[in-house]
Amino acid sequence: EDIAAAAYHYTIFSLLFMIGFMIHCRKYYDKNLLLTMAHIFVFIISSSEPDQQHQQDRHRFQDATFLSFLVFCIYSTIESSPYNANHHNVMGFASLLLLPQQIRRVFQSSAAYRHQATVDALNALRWAIVIMYFMAGFHKINDDFLFDIEVSCAFDMFWKYWLLFGLEEYEDLAK
Repeated sequence: EDIAAAAYHYTIFSLLFMIGFMIHCRKYYDKNLLLTMAHIFVFIISSSEPDQQHQQDRHRFQDATFLSFLVFCIYSTIESSPYNANHHNVMGFASLLLLPQQIRRVFQSSAAYRHQATVDALNALRWAIVIMYFMAGFHKINDDFLFDIEVSCAFDMFWKYWLLFGLEEYEDLAK
């Protein structure tokens, strides 16, 4: 039962991952959007197979489709670098982390092994999110982000809370 639930959750995760990339590509109407939509279409069509006899083949085809999407996502990230938005880079980095586990899922047929590959893939994604938030926080720690009125998007939000500490003006901090 745990194996079937993990397979279902990984199917939903794969679909949401591809839809997330498609939402990023929506403003460009280029090959990235078209190829992402094609991957989603093939993934959905392959999941609607009602025949239980071919369930193993259906899972393998879905896994191969998602593997193809991960390779495409990595290629797209490398191709458009360094002009990518941060979330595009995160998708590429997450795809790179998910690639080994997805290869294992495609070429292994036992349900227990596929379950372990699912657990490994989701753990890799958790690490990607931890690394992303660490790097984003580290990137923001600089004088311009906190103290420069002209370039900081956080200046107003950050300094309005200083009123709670009795600081009326920005210059009060220098005292």
